[in-house]
Formats: sequence, C-alpha cells, structure tokens
Amino acid sequence: QSLPGEPLYGLKLAAEQVRVMLTVDPQAELDLSLILAEERLDEISALMEQDQVPAPVTVVRLEEYLMAVLEAALQVEDPEIAGSLQRLETSLQQRVRTTTRTMEGLAGQEQAQVRELVRVMERVRLEALAGQEDPAGLRLRLRHGVPPEPEVLPGASRTPGASPQPQQGGARATDRPESS
Repeated sequence: QSLPGEPLYGLKLAAEQVRVMLTVDPQAELDLSLILAEERLDEISALMEQDQVPAPVTVVRLEEYLMAVLEAALQVEDPEIAGSLQRLETSLQQRVRTTTRTMEGLAGQEQAQVRELVRVMERVRLEALAGQEDPAGLRLRLRHGVPPEPEVLPGASRTPGASPQPQQGGARATDRPESS
C-alpha cells in the first residue's frame, strides 16, 4: 500500500505492470486497468488526506492509467464496455467533486497542481460518459488521435466537452498562421 514518493512505490508499479502484461483476455485487461486506475485515484486521495498535493508526475501517471482504461475498452465488445465506463465515470465524478472542494483551501502553485488534476479527471470522465452512449465514437477518437477535449478558442464556450465554434469563413482561430 505504498504511496507515490515512498521507497517501495516503484516496486509496486513494476509488479502491476507484470500483471498487465500477463493479462491476455480483453475483458480481464479492461477490469484490471480499471482496478489500477482506481488504485492511482485512491493514492492521490490518501496523499491529499495527509495534506500533500500530488506531484505533477503523479498526475501524469494517473492520466496514463485512466487512458489505459479507455484504450482497454477498445478491445471489448460494445455491450460489455458500458458497465466499466460507467464505473469509471461515476468514480471520477465523485473524485472531481471531492478534489474541487479540497482545491478551495489551496493557493498558488498547489492550487494550480490540483486544478490540473481536476482537469485530467474531468476530461477522462467526459470521455467515459460519451463512450457509454457511443462506443464506436470512443474507438474512433482514440484510434485516430482525435483530442478528447476541444481547444478552447476565444469566444468559444468554456463548458467541458463543448465544441469550439468555427470562426468567420469556417476556419478556426488555430488554423491561421500566428502573427509575429
């Protein structure tokens, strides 16, 4: 039960990776990926309960594990992934609420680190939610590298999951060369 930054944590992660590599059944891989992602979430919760803000590397690791759940879902038949994605979405929704409340008492760099953690969890939560309704769309986005969240453009909605609005003439602001 070691936490990030503790001496045996690397060994714990290595043992988990061996388990992942030895798992060949797609549904078992999805289940294991979900368990490991929830373990990373539990570790972050434990750190925050000890008044420690997770280091950026811990947030990046969490994102990798959360994305592994979505990627494992690509290998499973559509009717079977909905339950796993719902479990992930529900867990992340709860964690986002709890973490957001914790963030209110922080300032400066610590608040920015926790804000990034919330952004990561919310982005993957929205993908899991969308994947429940449209597994084929989730597969398409992940296989073709379509970003799971739109770029926030000037004047565009800042609501998570909202699509950027095309600029005049149908071109997005990011399609134009930058001026020096």
